Amino acid sequence: MRHSRLLVSAGLALLVISQFAAGAAPDAVKVIVDGKTVTWPSPASLVNKSITCPLEYYLADLGARILADPNGQWVQASKWGLLLVVFGGEKEGLWGGRILTLPGTPAKEGTTLYGPMRFFADLMGYKAQ
Repeated sequence: MRHSRLLVSAGLALLVISQFAAGAAPDAVKVIVDGKTVTWPSPASLVNKSITCPLEYYLADLGARILADPNGQWVQASKWGLLLVVFGGEKEGLWGGRILTLPGTPAKEGTTLYGPMRFFADLMGYKAQ
């Protein structure tokens, strides 16, 4: 299954640029998916040398179908017939019916659930640069 995902993802690219230019906040992040800059109501940010992003919006931009808790407790995404479920405050989620250990614990900020950008890019068949 992993091999077929790699074929499907050929030519897809994700580019993340930290914005340290004059006037930009030091933790502001610019995200480009398939050559287009994406913006969300809740922005991605640089936290402890890792980029975190609002999972609901980010996974949708990576081609997944999304169902999210309006209170930010969980996000469910489906792609390639596989279901991903991530819970706020939990280091484990579900991917394709199997337990998935995350590299960091998704954090809730207001009504938005944030998670590690690079990890989810890889999972959805993208290559973060």
